[in-house]
Amino acid sequence: LRFYAAELCAEAETEATREAAVSRVLSHYLHSAHNSHELFLPHQQTPAPEPAEPGVQLAQPADYAAALDWFAAERRVLEATVRYAGQRGYTAHAWQLAYKLTLFYQRKGFWHDWAATASAALDAARAGGDRAGLAHMHRMRAGALLYLGDGTAALADLERTRELFTELGYATEHAYLHSNFGAVLSRLGRYADAAAHHEQALGLYRAAGLRLGEALAMEGIGSCANRLGDYDR
Repeated sequence: LRFYAAELCAEAETEATREAAVSRVLSHYLHSAHNSHELFLPHQQTPAPEPAEPGVQLAQPADYAAALDWFAAERRVLEATVRYAGQRGYTAHAWQLAYKLTLFYQRKGFWHDWAATASAALDAARAGGDRAGLAHMHRMRAGALLYLGDGTAALADLERTRELFTELGYATEHAYLHSNFGAVLSRLGRYADAAAHHEQALGLYRAAGLRLGEALAMEGIGSCANRLGDYDR
């Protein structure tokens, strides 16, 4: 039935009409995911998408529980949309949509899906020459790898993210990245190195006026100090 519908569409609609329809569908899922993601009260704001296509109806969950339900109901469609967007050259749609799934994956424990989606979006960003997408998707995949127990691979992704963030001239993003380094290094038992990254994150959070970031960095420092036996700290 799907192939028959595709044949009819190819016969009855122009290529421009079909592409416009695809763009509207991608816009719907990206912006609906963005609206739902915002109700997770993320510590870091992910890149805001371009304005939605005219006339596109968006999901507008009323609260966190509704947002969680929306992601749960649409998860497989969203993952397929990431892959489809990447294959069709809609690079920004692919990686930005993937990014919006991160907190949902984290809170539901879908580590393997998290890694697979990040990798698919990473491939799309690489094929499209999207440096920002590459940076964010390396970082996204590092989070999944951490939960999957592969700290070494997670560090490699974070190192690549750092190179790209520096190349792109990002500033505040390095604060979040240092927090990520701290988390991975702590998992690997390298508490002194982890504490150093949390210290760098703390300074950057303070410079940017990000109070929640400060709190998280201080918690990370305290946790590492405890592991190192530095109880006064």
